[in-house]
Amino acid sequence: MSDKIGRKRSVLIGLIGYSLMLFIISFLYNLNFILVLTTISMFFAPIGEYISFILLGEITCTNLRSIFSGIVNCGFNFCGLVYILLFKYTDSWRIVFITSSGATFITALIIFLYAKESPKFFIIKKDFIRYIQSLKNIAHKNQRLHLFNAFYIAQEEKIKEHFQKLTQTGRTESFNSEINTERQPSSLRLNSNKDINVNINAVGGNDINSKTERLLAIDENEKENNIQNAPNSPTSPVEEDYNRKSENLFDKLMNREYSALDLLRYPSQRKKFIILCFLYFMVSSNYYAITFNLKNLKGDIYTLGLIMYSVDTVAYIFGGFIANVIGRKTTILSSLFVGVCAFGLIALIKLDETVEIVFSFIARFSIAILYNLIFTYAVELYPTVVRSYGFGYNTLFEKLGSLFSPIITEYFVEYLNLVFALVNIFNFIIVSMLPETLNKPLEDFIPELIEQEETNRDQGTRRSVSNPLPPIKNNLKKIAEE
Repeated sequence: MSDKIGRKRSVLIGLIGYSLMLFIISFLYNLNFILVLTTISMFFAPIGEYISFILLGEITCTNLRSIFSGIVNCGFNFCGLVYILLFKYTDSWRIVFITSSGATFITALIIFLYAKESPKFFIIKKDFIRYIQSLKNIAHKNQRLHLFNAFYIAQEEKIKEHFQKLTQTGRTESFNSEINTERQPSSLRLNSNKDINVNINAVGGNDINSKTERLLAIDENEKENNIQNAPNSPTSPVEEDYNRKSENLFDKLMNREYSALDLLRYPSQRKKFIILCFLYFMVSSNYYAITFNLKNLKGDIYTLGLIMYSVDTVAYIFGGFIANVIGRKTTILSSLFVGVCAFGLIALIKLDETVEIVFSFIARFSIAILYNLIFTYAVELYPTVVRSYGFGYNTLFEKLGSLFSPIITEYFVEYLNLVFALVNIFNFIIVSMLPETLNKPLEDFIPELIEQEETNRDQGTRRSVSNPLPPIKNNLKKIAEE
């Protein structure tokens, strides 16, 4: 659904639907109706919850992605703390449902007013005019319009040419007017190359001028280097054909239809998909089994619940920050190692009750870090064209893990910690097979398809030039980084 109507709209549908169901349930007295609407609400809840992580991952930069994900997950902990207090000090379950409904509706309203649609969605829809417009909106919102202006001017002709091909509308003459259609001062709008200094002065002064000049100088230097490195003879028909096929490669990748089967069809995606499905299942079962196991620990269950959600909050924030320092993969592996040690000590050594509680919360701390980061990690691992499919099926396995967690807690209560220690050892091994994603741009296309199209291009054209032209994959990575 998020690939059809957009990330933002999908999140709003999920949140509003969930809020509406909870509000209606709070006024019902018929048990059958309550069960039916509760089931329907569980259809809307994952839509709003998990697509929001895709939206968050695609509209935030790599340095803030894991931190924002931790802050979002802290909202669940805050609700957990509130619900514990409500259940302890109120006798009415209806108050809990009304509170949840109101909080969800306020969240939907904030997203509607302030969140922007993901530019990656417009790539999937092949709507490149709105793609550039969304980038400009984000740049303007973050006071970085000067960087957008510099990039746009440097790539203006190339962008127009690609947009004319891919949208198949022929509206290149109106392209500038559509890009500039935005409710902002006219001094911020992009008109032509000669207006760049006016636009820059309007948003930032000499420092911005110098930054833009450096960007444009880099582009001009690249053009000069290409001219110097090119053969002295006029461009041959063979080279022109090769250049034309290089330009059409991007068009072919964009116009191709993608499906969930691509996650299993290509080795690079199949490995990520299978590993993440297992990881989501086991991390979720670990996470919720520790919650269900609170009743087996000594102490007041409400107090233990408050401590647990407080530990989760610290873990989410700490994990988000540390993942920006040592990387997503290293943070996940470190958390698994700490979890294995904590679970193993509880399982193999007879500990004092207080010490056992402490180690149980240490294990919970490590699993909470892992639970937070796997959402960010999955968004960064999948290419844009299959990201919603991969993330959706991963979260399905996450729900299956939460479904089996009470069963695991009941039937393996004597060996619960030993089972989790062994499972996390296996998780450590499979996560070590995945790549690091810190400070890397989000991929848009499946690598095998890029290589396949490059091979077809090269086989179809015999290059007679002495200086080989760069592969399109490098150009795509460069554009993604910019």
